[in-house]
Amino acid sequence: MNIGDYSVKRPVTIVILYGLVLGIAVTMIVNLAVDLYPSTARPVLSIFTSFPGAGPADVEKNVTERLERALSSSRGLVNMTSNSQFESSRINLEFAYGTDMDKAVNDAQVLVNRLANSLPDGVLTPTVRRFDMSAMPIMRLVVRGNYPPEQLRIFAEDEIQSNIERVDGVAAAEVTGGTTQVVKVAVSLNRLAAFNLTLNDVSNALKGQSVLASGGNLRRGTREYQIMTQEELVNMDQIKRLVVKSVSLTAAGSAQANRSQVVRLEDVADIFMGFNDNAARVNINGQNGVYLQVTSESGSNQVQVSDRVRAALGEINDLLPQGITLEILSDNTNMIRATMSQVYSNAWQGAVLAMIILLIFLRNIRGTLIIGLSVPISIMLTLMLMSVFGFTLNLLTMTGLIMGMGMTMDSSIVILENVHSYRERGAKAPLPQFWAAVK
Repeated sequence: MNIGDYSVKRPVTIVILYGLVLGIAVTMIVNLAVDLYPSTARPVLSIFTSFPGAGPADVEKNVTERLERALSSSRGLVNMTSNSQFESSRINLEFAYGTDMDKAVNDAQVLVNRLANSLPDGVLTPTVRRFDMSAMPIMRLVVRGNYPPEQLRIFAEDEIQSNIERVDGVAAAEVTGGTTQVVKVAVSLNRLAAFNLTLNDVSNALKGQSVLASGGNLRRGTREYQIMTQEELVNMDQIKRLVVKSVSLTAAGSAQANRSQVVRLEDVADIFMGFNDNAARVNINGQNGVYLQVTSESGSNQVQVSDRVRAALGEINDLLPQGITLEILSDNTNMIRATMSQVYSNAWQGAVLAMIILLIFLRNIRGTLIIGLSVPISIMLTLMLMSVFGFTLNLLTMTGLIMGMGMTMDSSIVILENVHSYRERGAKAPLPQFWAAVK
């Protein structure tokens, strides 16, 4: 017995099964991801490299060209572009569609690591990143108030960032703007010359105080201890008393050095607390501010994530000091809401108009209701399968649903018209009506 025969003989059972499936569909459709366009995974890799203090020409010659030669042998590579700027290099690798991008990332990382040791001193380790549309921010929040920029950034990092990242569906909240407090060392060239020192001596002394290395193992009885060498400057006094070098001084009128002196950092430089000059500054309507870029988790419903963040803003604002507010600067999901709302409106208007036209031509309320029920049932079952297989509700899938709605309605009209035709010819048994209708 096939499904058509069984459906006609046991209509109650089929109605119950449809009800169960529709109930499951309703619970799954709520969590169906909504986006403007389908999720795309472009076969593109980007290699970012920082070279502090270097100009564009130096970056291109010493970093970009070397990396390009090493990466040009990547399997499946179609196109390579690069951009050398002040202190930074970016190389984009475009692969053929169908390339295993996980393997491409590993191969690129191996090539970059192999070349990293031969790059000039001062070049930071290159990073390999994969293109991902889900990494684009969906919202930008702004923190503003009558406070200095450095204070606003502290509030954003300590009070706001963690609360935003705890919202369900949020992958990260990145803080931009404000200034970061740093220790500044203003070296005096005259004082360096007096002690016959160079800037490299000062730089090497500072680098040597930020070391984390293994000091070997220590055995004591049956136990073995691992020794770690950890040098770190933790306060201003330690920085000022940092030994730069031990130099030999010559007394006036004597050709031989008769004493040595330990030169400390405070002897050749002024040390004070300051702020990072390269920090990005944000102004909103002439007022200091800091903004956070909120990105959603891959495969999540961006509209729902935006709604949850909006709901959390009130609680977060209650935790902030008076005079500081957290507001929405921009929300990319507004375009998704407007576009999908228009699509929904057009779909429902088309369905209602189609039902009215069917009622006018069929002049049969029962037949019109049968066709009217077949369309939403088909759509709900389709949305359930979309949720199961990881599809998102977007412009393309909605267009397909609308086209499918029209095809479902056409098929329902044909079958209903055939059933009506055979009943007028005298067919009374259910099965002959069914088989005649589907032939």
